[in-house]
Amino acid sequence: MPPVVPSMDGADVDGNAAGSDSETFGDNPGDGSYDPDELNEEEEDQGDDISGSEDDIDEELDEAVARVIPTAIPTVKIPPKVNIKFEVPYKNRTRNLTGITSRTEFDDFLVAVAGRMKTCVGALNIGYIPWYNKARTPKLLEDDESWDSLVGDVQQYIKSCQSKNRGKGTVPLFSILIVDMDKLQEAKAKGKGSKGAKSKKDDSDDEIEKQHHCSEYKAACFVLNNGEHHGSLHMELATWALLASRHQATIDEPPKQLGLEVSHARQKKAKNHQADTAAYSNDSTPRWVQALAPVLGALLNNRPPTAPPEWQQYPMIPPVVNDPRVHVPHSMQPGVKRPAEDAPAPEMCPDIATWLMSLDSDPIRGRMNLNFSQYREFFLENGFFKLSDLANVSTDQLRVLPALGGVLMSFGIANRLITYPTEDLTPVSNKRPRVD
Repeated sequence: MPPVVPSMDGADVDGNAAGSDSETFGDNPGDGSYDPDELNEEEEDQGDDISGSEDDIDEELDEAVARVIPTAIPTVKIPPKVNIKFEVPYKNRTRNLTGITSRTEFDDFLVAVAGRMKTCVGALNIGYIPWYNKARTPKLLEDDESWDSLVGDVQQYIKSCQSKNRGKGTVPLFSILIVDMDKLQEAKAKGKGSKGAKSKKDDSDDEIEKQHHCSEYKAACFVLNNGEHHGSLHMELATWALLASRHQATIDEPPKQLGLEVSHARQKKAKNHQADTAAYSNDSTPRWVQALAPVLGALLNNRPPTAPPEWQQYPMIPPVVNDPRVHVPHSMQPGVKRPAEDAPAPEMCPDIATWLMSLDSDPIRGRMNLNFSQYREFFLENGFFKLSDLANVSTDQLRVLPALGGVLMSFGIANRLITYPTEDLTPVSNKRPRVD
């Protein structure tokens, strides 16, 4: 059957009128009309329904994401870096400390202050006086919290100054004064008008001597782990009292910084050495008689002094003479070693000041330019007058004791100041004049 082709006037080629039942178009059965506009409207309605549902889903997703992730991330505004000038105490005067900013860590600040004060960080006990009120009591500067508070006050002060004059204000020059709290307490104690006023360190010294007093030694005495008694030295008590006043030690137990075990071993060795040398030096027999003792012993045995017995070959050991008329020193007896020479006489031992200057001028010891002479005042103030005074001092004590005089001493320099005296005292003892 050939296809039906509609004509231009609304009838097909077979003569059927448009809209007859032979062919149907549209949605309604029996309706042969075709309306493109109506079809487009239906498609648009379906598209609107789909797009509307997508919009609802997008809104729900946006709300869910907003609940999890904030739409606006808060930003932290970092304050600008500010240079802060300080004045630190040094020998009853002040020294400027620069290079410190609002971003400097507290530990780095303490190292810089200790360097300008010529002391160690562990000996610092400082505070500061606010620049806006010089008459106020110093505030303690002891931890990160107090340091952050100081930096915050400085930043707020600078901000308030710059906000004046419609944002064109200038910041006046200012500096923060660092105060040594230990010296401040000592000054207050002296200013009370009482001659017997003592500092906290002096009180600790008295308490240590009272609590550790020994009836045998008539002074403070410490019992070591091996049960031996160690008589305290003035330097050890002073160091202990200083650490106790800084809350770095207690008066009940001696601090490890003293090194009492090492110090006691040196004291014991020195006492034994002095006892041996004293017994040897008290020998009243002249040296020329001691030298002739082998000859005299041979004569008493009725044999030539140069001819040994037939059964004995050279080398010949000097005989032991039991005759009370002839004295043979124990140093010449078989199997007995001669004791070491006596310690150097005080008049032959160089003084500390001269010895420190010789270290700087020495071509070997002074080649690193360590400036040993800078410790002269420290030694003299603490009772070190002769080179032999360093004989019973340990390296740890030399590192702690400078805190008494505000002197910074490294471990290497302290070790040298212990080793060099031992080397220098040996040749001095060998050069003692003869007493015969």
